Amino acid sequence: MKAKNKIDISKEMYVRLTYIKPVIDSVIGEETDLETCVDLVLSRGLHAVLDDLLGSLDAVTLLNSFQELAIKYPENVCQYIVETIKQGANELQRENTKKKLGFVPLVDTIE
Repeated sequence: MKAKNKIDISKEMYVRLTYIKPVIDSVIGEETDLETCVDLVLSRGLHAVLDDLLGSLDAVTLLNSFQELAIKYPENVCQYIVETIKQGANELQRENTKKKLGFVPLVDTIE
């Protein structure tokens, strides 16, 4: 069970949430409660803020930032990398990563 915290929002925002809820229900194909709707709206909003801040950065800057995070928070970043690899890396990506890390020969053997 999720921990619940109370927040106060304006009446206008509450009304907007009640009107967007049926739209969300239609999109996901099932009825949700208002808490789930609020979680979804807040999650999307937080992603949008980060996208606004980081979305226009070039790949080198993002990579450098990620590497700095790994220096400052090695346990968290490495754990995140492992979880990401477990969740979504396909076999080819794993093989390429193994090659880059030196765990398999770079030259294919002739059969």
